[in-house]
Amino acid sequence: MKYTYKEYRQKAWDSLTGKWGAAALLMLVYLAITAVISSISSPGSAGLSWKMIFVLLDLALLPMAFVLAKSFLEVAKGDDMPKVKALFEPYKDKDICIRFFLVEFWKGLFTFLWSLLLIVPGIIKGYAYAMSEYIAAENPDIDPRDALKKSQEMMYGHKWELFVLDLTFIGWFLLSLLTAGLLMLMVAPYINTAHAHFYLSLKEEQAPAAETSAKAEYAAAPETSAPVEGSAKESAEAKPKAKVEEEPKAEEPADDEPKAGESSEK
Repeated sequence: MKYTYKEYRQKAWDSLTGKWGAAALLMLVYLAITAVISSISSPGSAGLSWKMIFVLLDLALLPMAFVLAKSFLEVAKGDDMPKVKALFEPYKDKDICIRFFLVEFWKGLFTFLWSLLLIVPGIIKGYAYAMSEYIAAENPDIDPRDALKKSQEMMYGHKWELFVLDLTFIGWFLLSLLTAGLLMLMVAPYINTAHAHFYLSLKEEQAPAAETSAKAEYAAAPETSAPVEGSAKESAEAKPKAKVEEEPKAEEPADDEPKAGESSEK
């Protein structure tokens, strides 16, 4: 079901009611960790070997970014805001950590490669992949690149809508500048929750179309019904015939055996 931009913002606001403090704390911890790593690995602050280590640390934070998106999806569904320790949960399970990492890695890599052509294609691809975390969160067994592909399919014809939704938050960005960025601790959860509601509305809107397509494919599939009555009858008749043909013929009596009606004596 589609909503207006105002309705998306209102739904996000309602979802965060009573959870603003937990959302701000989660965002604060995530931004603090990323800011520390980024500042340490900035140009001129260390040698080449140390820079490589910090690049690896940046990559290691990618599962956290996934958890952040997943957390606001849960909030949009009406669940409680996950606690700060949820940011570190993926690192306890190798498989989950790798899956979260690959979703964010492929998303960032493909967006970056498209940005090398021009800035605009990179932005377009960024919006095309915007639903990949939510898709992967709801489909644990999906391949990370399939999540990106499904996101592109879901966002086909809807990238502009999400872009305009982001533009409606421009006033909040300006207010954040006046507070030296501190207000972003509230604005970022607000935007992320609105994105999650956008995903849920797209999913709900496209579900009937997917069901209709599945029914059409089922109807078009060749029927594998039981054999017709006539053919079954012919088959049944053929079996005894074959059996009769296979039976050995009765052997004629040998010459030295007496025939019926003849005397045993000559």
